[in-house]
Amino acid sequence: MKHVVFYNLPNAGASIVMPVLEEFAAEAGCNYFSGPDEFEQLAADMAAGQRAFHWTHSGPEVFSDHLTRGDFRFISLTRDPRDVLVSHVKDFIHRNLHEGKTENELYIEYIESNCGDMFDDANSWRALEQANVLNITFEKLKRNIPIGLRHIMDFAEVPATDAALQESCARHSFESVTQRRRGQAGETLRTQYLYRKGISGDWANRFDGEVALDFHKAFGGVMRQWDYESNGEWARSHARYKSASQNTAREKLGDLLSKRTLNTAPA
Repeated sequence: MKHVVFYNLPNAGASIVMPVLEEFAAEAGCNYFSGPDEFEQLAADMAAGQRAFHWTHSGPEVFSDHLTRGDFRFISLTRDPRDVLVSHVKDFIHRNLHEGKTENELYIEYIESNCGDMFDDANSWRALEQANVLNITFEKLKRNIPIGLRHIMDFAEVPATDAALQESCARHSFESVTQRRRGQAGETLRTQYLYRKGISGDWANRFDGEVALDFHKAFGGVMRQWDYESNGEWARSHARYKSASQNTAREKLGDLLSKRTLNTAPA
């Protein structure tokens, strides 16, 4: 196998790839794994003549000395930025770091903060068009995980039989780890990875109209570059839908209160 650097946009679904890839890399003799906070270990492993496997959240400029090397394989995993934001906020709430703020307030706060920096790093990876860089998305990978992992294994030259790969994917699957189906309500599980819902498009259930419009204003450029939108109509449509839903809910509440008032009025 080659030296492997696996980048993922935070909360982009690394749990689909990393446990399986790490398992087969170890079986191939790569026992030198370094995580996002251990960049120096990558250089140390190489200096020691060891086959290196590094997991990172950093942009490609950190690896400028290695990007052109033929004995390196870089794998980049990204995801719909809207779902990334939902996972960030839900994890924040799960760890009780929200300081009493509502979910929507946290979305707005993240949008107005520097969360765009991580999208910049992901954008830099996605822009690389070279033979030793493989760009994949959570949405595409999730359609058929064993086939997606087979592509990754072959790219990184990590040996794995189809049967062993199928078994490993099943053992590390969302369903196996959480004991529930993707999309089924349940407790968030936070290990080395985050397991929440395991689905795409949950932003539509969580964003209100204001959040959708603010997100488009801040990150519409990224959304277009990554082909998740063409003109921002998703945000305007979502805002209209949420506004209509709120009006309908108010009308129903008003009708209910009126009926209660009539039922309790003195004869």
